[in-house]
Amino acid sequence: MKTYKLWDGREVPAGKLFSELYNRTKQLGMGALMSAGAPETMTAEEAEGWVRDRETVHFDYVLGRPIKLRVIDGEITERSQKLYDRDAGEGAFEAAVTAALGESA
Repeated sequence: MKTYKLWDGREVPAGKLFSELYNRTKQLGMGALMSAGAPETMTAEEAEGWVRDRETVHFDYVLGRPIKLRVIDGEITERSQKLYDRDAGEGAFEAAVTAALGESA
């Protein structure tokens, strides 16, 4: 299972985090036009296909949803949290991390 490292040292399963980020947002603005046929939810297995074998990724929007995930050499940038929270609400990124790690909030 692929993992990414957070700026605070925690390692999070990449597919689980990506699916949590996707599932916790909605299409914004013109994103609704880009999302025709997009799944309402994404499983961790489906999300794994988006990040498999990639140490550097930059997702701004995915199927019309603001993900704002940037990973450089396997490490998620702290700015990813700030941008995701801006669009999904304060604390949303940490809630997704907590869920991906299987921890209770």
